[in-house]
Amino acid sequence: MKKLLLFFMTLVLMFSFASSTSAANSITSRLKGKLLLQVQDKGRIWYVDPVGLQKHEVTFSNALSLFQKLALGITNADLIKIPADLDSINPNLDSDNDGYPDKEELQNGYSPYIAGSNQGRFKTDNNLAAKLKGRLLLQVQDKGRIWYIDQNGKRWEVTWGNLMSLFRKLALGITDKDLNEVGNVETANWQTYTNSEYGYEIKYPSDLVVNEKDNANIFFLTKEMYDGFKSGQSAVESTFWINVSSFLGEISLDEIGKTLLPNTKDFQKEYITVGEKRFLKMHEPGEGAGTIIYYSSKDSSLISFGILGGSNFDLEKILSTFSARG
Repeated sequence: MKKLLLFFMTLVLMFSFASSTSAANSITSRLKGKLLLQVQDKGRIWYVDPVGLQKHEVTFSNALSLFQKLALGITNADLIKIPADLDSINPNLDSDNDGYPDKEELQNGYSPYIAGSNQGRFKTDNNLAAKLKGRLLLQVQDKGRIWYIDQNGKRWEVTWGNLMSLFRKLALGITDKDLNEVGNVETANWQTYTNSEYGYEIKYPSDLVVNEKDNANIFFLTKEMYDGFKSGQSAVESTFWINVSSFLGEISLDEIGKTLLPNTKDFQKEYITVGEKRFLKMHEPGEGAGTIIYYSSKDSSLISFGILGGSNFDLEKILSTFSARG
């Protein structure tokens, strides 16, 4: 196995690690996009952002600013393709001022955003609805109205009048213990590392130190690791690391999985989605190992993220902050 690891290092695909997924990461992934009702604390409402993988408490005082921050903008043409739960539609609302209430037009297959009783026939798009499950949507062409897509792919309008009652209706009850494990790493106060040469940016915990071997090899160390390395008392260790390899031409994750990484029983591969980005995750089975995760950018770079064996660091939480130019 050591020879194989050395082989990967010479290919700049550095190590092949595995780690067990933490309970916190697992429950966050399972509950992303859902509304949660804190049953042991006065029925407080929480929303798990499916992009940032953070939980946010929803109150009357913060709802507007929170929704503006987290919502995805959507046009009327796309919004109408998502089936509406008619119970959430104000029976007196007439968005296009054509004399026909929105609820009546939707019931009869017409768009409430196009004036005229015989105009605006529409078809629903179940694929779009499924893709947007759990998202908050901002209706940019109609006064910034807010919609929530439930786990059945139906949209509910969120208003000041129905805010808390609607969310309590749709929320999943959760205990304090489980809630504490959801999105329990706050990234808002993390530091930001920017790599201009390879065009990516990522956040990391503020208590880590960045050690740049060069622009293609970045190590994120605890202060103890960094002090030991600088004093010569230890080799380079890291909480996690980033490596970039360049190719002559664009290469997809599927090609990487088939041609550049081994297909053996000693390695497990899976494709994962973190936020809205697709990655290839590779690891060795068993305890005491680590994980390596690959991202292929459109500028012909393969970006690798890894954690050392035995680490319980949440690498996917780090990846939720990752952005690249391609």
